Amino acid sequence: MLRFSSMSWLVSKHARTLTKLLFLVVVATLFRLREWKSVPVFGDMEWFFTSAKLALITGILPTLGITASITWLHQGALWTYLLLLPQALALPAQAFTLIGGILAIILAYFAAGPVAAVIMALLPFAITQSLTAYHTSLIPLFFFTAYLCLLRKKWFLSGLFLGFLYQLHLLTFIYWPLFIYLLIKQQGKLKHFSLGFVFGIIPFILAGPIQLGGIFIWAAKQLVTGFTGVSSGISTAYLAVLLPLAILLLGWMLKWLNAYRRGSDPKRGG
Repeated sequence: MLRFSSMSWLVSKHARTLTKLLFLVVVATLFRLREWKSVPVFGDMEWFFTSAKLALITGILPTLGITASITWLHQGALWTYLLLLPQALALPAQAFTLIGGILAIILAYFAAGPVAAVIMALLPFAITQSLTAYHTSLIPLFFFTAYLCLLRKKWFLSGLFLGFLYQLHLLTFIYWPLFIYLLIKQQGKLKHFSLGFVFGIIPFILAGPIQLGGIFIWAAKQLVTGFTGVSSGISTAYLAVLLPLAILLLGWMLKWLNAYRRGSDPKRGG
């Protein structure tokens, strides 16, 4: 009888979670469809479309993406690869990123909690990003995928998606200390994690050492010169990189506050 009651409670709990997620997904989708035609279009987006078209025509995959704001470096070519299917089938890439944005909300729910997922669903910046067919649009999806894989001890997959993130934007190296900390905390298999990461950055490896690690040369120079080479303000791309990290930290903080209120010790990071 007790076992039956426990199973009923578990089923009821999962049903409530699925109901909340379904409601959140429907609301998030409606908000995004409402903004479908008002998303900005800019020249850098066309660069990736042209790169994907050339790859389909020539059969040669590029090893690098668009020039970064640090003009002697490039972003990775992963977004070009992901555009190959929409380009080949004449599908709108915007629909591809919309689906990615919805999936990111679902993953954020499990990674950072319901409040963080609601913010991801309704935040105007997140809505715009998920409808912008650009290389930064899938950063939240890949971030939460890498994070949840790490929590579930899928070391290779976590490293792989962290490598993919580095291809999507060079600034995602700011995630690395967090993932290394969590890997050590969980006594993870560094060999498997590193192997996955190497697979995720193969195009950068093929492009050579400057493109692979040039961002660290730039960062070291900025530390020495006091960041005199950094423009004032923060770009939209940088905000896109910071968004999932901020959502995760918010989820941790809310979890800590809730545990503190209940008089227990929160277990941050999963």
